[in-house]
Amino acid sequence: MINIGSILFIFIYFNIIRKNRSIKSLYINSFAFCIILELTVSRGFFIQIGQQQIAYRTTAEIFLFILSVMMLLKKPIKRKTFSKYAVLFLCLLIGWVGLIFFPPDAKGATMNVPWEDILTGVASLQDIRFVSGMYVEIIQVIIYIVIALCAWSNCEIEDWKFLFRAFLKYSRFYIYVGLVEFIMTYILGTDLFHEVVDVILGNSQGAISTVLSRGGGYTLTGLTQEASQYSFTIMMIIIFNILGYLIDKGNKNLKAARQEKIILIMSLFFSIVMMSFSSYLNLFCVLAFAILLVSELRGNSFFRMWTILIVLFGCCVLIIALLPTIAQHLSLNSFLGRRINSLVEEMTTIGNGTWLTATSALEYSVRVRLGSAYETFKLSFARPLFGLGFAATTAHSPLAMLLSGCGFVGSFIYIKTIFYPTPLVSNKRDKALYLSCIIIFIAITFLNSMSLRPFYETWNIAFAMAIRYFLMIRHDASVQGYWLQQGKIQWRQINNL
Repeated sequence: MINIGSILFIFIYFNIIRKNRSIKSLYINSFAFCIILELTVSRGFFIQIGQQQIAYRTTAEIFLFILSVMMLLKKPIKRKTFSKYAVLFLCLLIGWVGLIFFPPDAKGATMNVPWEDILTGVASLQDIRFVSGMYVEIIQVIIYIVIALCAWSNCEIEDWKFLFRAFLKYSRFYIYVGLVEFIMTYILGTDLFHEVVDVILGNSQGAISTVLSRGGGYTLTGLTQEASQYSFTIMMIIIFNILGYLIDKGNKNLKAARQEKIILIMSLFFSIVMMSFSSYLNLFCVLAFAILLVSELRGNSFFRMWTILIVLFGCCVLIIALLPTIAQHLSLNSFLGRRINSLVEEMTTIGNGTWLTATSALEYSVRVRLGSAYETFKLSFARPLFGLGFAATTAHSPLAMLLSGCGFVGSFIYIKTIFYPTPLVSNKRDKALYLSCIIIFIAITFLNSMSLRPFYETWNIAFAMAIRYFLMIRHDASVQGYWLQQGKIQWRQINNL
């Protein structure tokens, strides 16, 4: 079974193939389309066979994987880049081999039995074993490694620029789609947006198809399945447009900077009204990201940047410590009041060890998210070096799944491979900014419901490339400014003679 979106998908790829004669240009354009689908479209399906739905992003990843293999066979791979990804795969292999031949004593949730089933009593805590649900995740991470290896071996600065600009251009369209949803939901009070999207993209399993009222507002989902996924998409749009705005403003491209400013304002507005608590957590990460970039633009030292990051972390810890006091003064009828009170309630049940047995909850979704993350983080210590096996556990926290699956050594190598597959040529200040952005990326993956997707989707390559592109632009501008200043000094010295 296919739908209108499937036909549109095929048409877009037909145009990409028709307009790009070389395999390199075909790869870059397919890469851009894949990033767009991964970040913005999780609703619907490309094809359905029986009860099995194959997502648009999965289809795009498979096509990009085939192109990556063709390119890698055609052009020699950079040895250092290959070595890093080979080490990463070896770390993953160690975890899987240990899981199969030396099963651990640990118990938790698996890809076959989620925490929701355990919490509701449908199933008991599971022995961590190699289960059938892991096969899809293993295939996904292998596809990702091949795509990433090809990208870092073949993409040049102009390719990075194209990928960056392609996503910025599409984000404008996506935000205008969000505006249509806002008008239909908040002003007209109709389900028409969801109905039209389901007709075009397909009615996917688990997607919200009706307008839900929350704390005086309504949930917004965009082209994703739920509000928390939409909040993640909007956050990434904000981050990319902040970079675009700073670059274009610095280059005096005022028209583009103005467009990016409009998208930023609209995105921030959607983050507030979409009625997702995740959006407020994401906005804190965006705030940290923006502060660090402004600090870099002002030429602050790497020591001052780290001071800013530590202060932000301290503020976060202080807010968490004050949550019980804050919750007492908030009404349960308001959206934020109910979520914060629920957060305090679940922190208490986790602290006294009753979160799995408690019979009531203000917000069940908060209980599953916090509790699953906590229990899965604990599993990281069962095999702290190389973990229980990538995708051996599940939780509403990609970071907890990575740490428990790959261990602390394996997770360090995994994240380092994402962001440092090639050397970062820059000064200490820029390196500090880049590392700070990595920390923000890790914070983003702390609590969201995207499983391991942040660690094996191609958009994380684009995120790393975008930061590097920004630093390169800034570095080139600073070098040009230095030589211009030197030229002025020499000219004055000549005149004085």
